[in-house]
Amino acid sequence: MSPLEQLSLTPGTLTLIVLTLTVLLGVTLALTIRLSLRMSNLTRGNKGSFDDVIRDVQSTLTDYQSFKSDIEEAQTTLTAKVSEIKGCSECYNFKAFDGLGGGKNSFVTAFLDDHGNGLLLSTIDTRDRVNIFAKTVTAWKSDRTLTEEEQEVLTKLKK
Repeated sequence: MSPLEQLSLTPGTLTLIVLTLTVLLGVTLALTIRLSLRMSNLTRGNKGSFDDVIRDVQSTLTDYQSFKSDIEEAQTTLTAKVSEIKGCSECYNFKAFDGLGGGKNSFVTAFLDDHGNGLLLSTIDTRDRVNIFAKTVTAWKSDRTLTEEEQEVLTKLKK
Protein backbone atom coordinates (compact mmCIF):
# COMPACT_ATOMS: atom_id res chain seq x y z
CA MET A 1 0.00 0.00 0.00
CA SER A 2 1.31 3.40 -1.02
CA PRO A 3 1.50 6.36 1.40
CA LEU A 4 -1.28 8.18 -0.49
CA GLU A 5 -3.52 5.21 -0.16
CA GLN A 6 -2.81 5.10 3.57
CA LEU A 7 -3.98 8.75 3.90
CA SER A 8 -7.10 7.83 2.02
CA LEU A 9 -7.16 11.09 0.04
CA THR A 10 -9.69 11.40 -2.68
CA PRO A 11 -8.80 13.13 -5.93
CA GLY A 12 -11.01 16.10 -4.93
CA THR A 13 -9.23 16.51 -1.59
CA LEU A 14 -5.88 16.23 -3.30
CA THR A 15 -6.88 18.93 -5.81
CA LEU A 16 -7.99 21.18 -2.94
CA ILE A 17 -4.65 20.75 -1.16
CA VAL A 18 -2.71 21.51 -4.36
CA LEU A 19 -4.82 24.63 -5.00
CA THR A 20 -4.32 25.84 -1.39
CA LEU A 21 -0.58 25.34 -1.64
CA THR A 22 -0.53 27.15 -5.00
CA VAL A 23 -2.41 30.12 -3.51
CA LEU A 24 -0.07 30.21 -0.50
CA LEU A 25 2.92 30.07 -2.84
CA GLY A 26 1.45 32.93 -4.92
CA VAL A 27 0.82 35.08 -1.82
CA THR A 28 4.35 34.36 -0.54
CA LEU A 29 5.78 35.27 -3.94
CA ALA A 30 3.76 38.53 -4.05
CA LEU A 31 4.90 39.49 -0.53
CA THR A 32 8.51 38.69 -1.40
CA ILE A 33 8.33 40.86 -4.54
CA ARG A 34 6.70 43.70 -2.56
CA LEU A 35 9.38 43.46 0.15
CA SER A 36 12.11 43.38 -2.48
CA LEU A 37 10.73 46.55 -4.11
CA ARG A 38 10.52 48.30 -0.74
CA MET A 39 14.10 47.33 0.08
CA SER A 40 15.19 48.56 -3.34
CA ASN A 41 13.49 51.91 -2.73
CA LEU A 42 15.01 52.13 0.74
CA THR A 43 18.52 51.38 -0.40
CA ARG A 44 18.28 53.52 -3.52
CA GLY A 45 17.48 56.74 -1.67
CA ASN A 46 17.52 60.20 -3.23
CA LYS A 47 21.26 60.32 -3.72
CA GLY A 48 21.78 57.12 -5.62
CA SER A 49 22.50 53.65 -4.39
CA PHE A 50 22.74 52.65 -0.78
CA ASP A 51 26.49 52.22 -1.18
CA ASP A 52 26.77 55.82 -2.44
CA VAL A 53 24.85 57.05 0.60
CA ILE A 54 27.09 55.06 2.95
CA ARG A 55 30.22 56.44 1.24
CA ASP A 56 28.81 59.98 1.50
CA VAL A 57 28.10 59.51 5.22
CA GLN A 58 31.60 58.12 5.79
CA SER A 59 33.15 61.07 3.95
CA THR A 60 31.09 63.55 5.97
CA LEU A 61 32.04 61.78 9.19
CA THR A 62 35.73 61.96 8.24
CA ASP A 63 35.35 65.70 7.52
CA TYR A 64 33.68 66.24 10.91
CA GLN A 65 36.38 64.27 12.70
CA SER A 66 39.06 66.36 10.98
CA PHE A 67 37.17 69.56 11.87
CA LYS A 68 36.85 68.41 15.49
CA SER A 69 40.57 67.71 15.60
CA ASP A 70 41.32 71.20 14.23
CA ILE A 71 38.98 72.81 16.78
CA GLU A 72 40.56 70.88 19.66
CA GLU A 73 44.03 71.94 18.49
CA ALA A 74 42.93 75.59 18.26
CA GLN A 75 41.34 75.36 21.71
CA THR A 76 44.56 73.97 23.17
CA THR A 77 46.59 76.76 21.55
CA LEU A 78 44.21 79.47 22.75
CA THR A 79 44.07 78.03 26.25
CA ALA A 80 47.87 78.08 26.40
CA LYS A 81 47.98 81.68 25.16
CA VAL A 82 45.32 82.82 27.61
CA SER A 83 47.12 81.18 30.51
CA GLU A 84 50.31 83.06 29.52
CA ILE A 85 48.57 86.44 29.64
CA LYS A 86 49.02 87.99 33.01
CA GLY A 87 46.52 90.75 32.53
CA CYS A 88 46.49 92.93 35.58
CA SER A 89 44.44 95.64 37.11
CA GLU A 90 44.88 97.78 40.15
CA CYS A 91 42.66 100.34 41.80
CA TYR A 92 44.00 103.02 44.11
CA ASN A 93 41.66 105.30 46.06
CA PHE A 94 42.90 108.62 47.29
CA LYS A 95 41.79 111.96 48.66
CA ALA A 96 42.27 114.49 45.87
CA PHE A 97 42.31 117.65 47.99
CA ASP A 98 43.92 117.48 51.42
CA GLY A 99 42.40 119.61 54.12
CA LEU A 100 39.03 120.09 52.44
CA GLY A 101 37.20 117.25 54.16
CA GLY A 102 35.52 114.36 52.37
CA GLY A 103 36.79 110.82 51.95
CA LYS A 104 38.88 108.94 49.48
CA ASN A 105 36.39 109.24 46.63
CA SER A 106 38.92 109.83 43.85
CA PHE A 107 40.62 106.82 42.30
CA VAL A 108 43.00 105.54 39.64
CA THR A 109 42.38 102.18 37.98
CA ALA A 110 44.80 100.53 35.59
CA PHE A 111 43.80 97.89 33.02
CA LEU A 112 47.01 96.48 31.53
CA ASP A 113 48.21 93.31 29.85
CA ASP A 114 51.37 91.48 30.84
CA HIS A 115 53.48 93.75 28.61
CA GLY A 116 52.30 96.92 30.33
CA ASN A 117 49.97 98.02 27.54
CA GLY A 118 46.51 99.26 28.32
CA LEU A 119 44.61 102.08 29.96
CA LEU A 120 44.71 104.23 33.08
CA LEU A 121 41.36 105.55 34.20
CA SER A 122 41.46 108.36 36.77
CA THR A 123 38.70 110.26 38.52
CA ILE A 124 38.94 113.39 40.61
CA ASP A 125 35.97 113.85 42.91
CA THR A 126 35.10 117.39 43.99
CA ARG A 127 32.13 118.73 45.88
CA ASP A 128 30.16 119.69 42.76
CA ARG A 129 31.46 117.38 40.03
CA VAL A 130 33.56 114.36 39.06
CA ASN A 131 36.27 114.61 36.41
CA ILE A 132 37.27 111.46 34.51
CA PHE A 133 40.58 111.06 32.68
CA ALA A 134 41.74 108.20 30.49
CA LYS A 135 45.39 107.77 29.52
CA THR A 136 46.88 105.11 27.29
CA VAL A 137 49.87 103.16 28.53
CA THR A 138 52.41 101.45 26.29
CA ALA A 139 55.25 99.39 27.75
CA TRP A 140 54.53 100.72 31.24
CA LYS A 141 54.80 104.37 30.10
CA SER A 142 52.30 106.97 28.99
CA ASP A 143 52.79 109.77 26.49
CA ARG A 144 50.81 111.96 28.93
CA THR A 145 52.08 113.32 32.21
CA LEU A 146 51.09 110.99 35.04
CA THR A 147 50.03 112.07 38.52
CA GLU A 148 51.72 110.60 41.58
CA GLU A 149 48.79 108.26 42.12
CA GLU A 150 48.83 107.04 38.51
CA GLN A 151 52.58 106.46 38.67
CA GLU A 152 52.14 104.57 41.95
CA VAL A 153 49.58 102.25 40.40
CA LEU A 154 51.91 101.52 37.45
CA THR A 155 54.81 100.90 39.81
CA LYS A 156 52.73 98.40 41.84
CA LEU A 157 51.67 96.50 38.73
CA LYS A 158 55.13 96.43 37.20
CA LYS A 159 56.57 94.49 40.16
